[in-house]
Amino acid sequence: MTELARKLSAAHPVFDFIRTANARDAFVGRVTTIRNHLTHFDPKDDTVVGNGELHHLARKLDAVLVALLLHEVGLGLDVIMETMAQSVQYRDLFQSK
Repeated sequence: MTELARKLSAAHPVFDFIRTANARDAFVGRVTTIRNHLTHFDPKDDTVVGNGELHHLARKLDAVLVALLLHEVGLGLDVIMETMAQSVQYRDLFQSK
């Protein structure tokens, strides 16, 4: 993983819903890989991207974006995480695996 991706994965506590540092690094790395694959498409590239995986990653990115915006307008991280963990839209992302 690139240094930029490593910094992004540790950049903000809203990433804490992705429970471990290894999982956060894997999440950021996979999003980066897929983004590069889709942006700089090369038919010889063997990156496999399934619709299910894209959907799951998009939902996680949505949760991160919502949490960052709520934090930016002044909500505390504990309130954000507790509320998102109880919401119908995001609660499955916060359940233990």
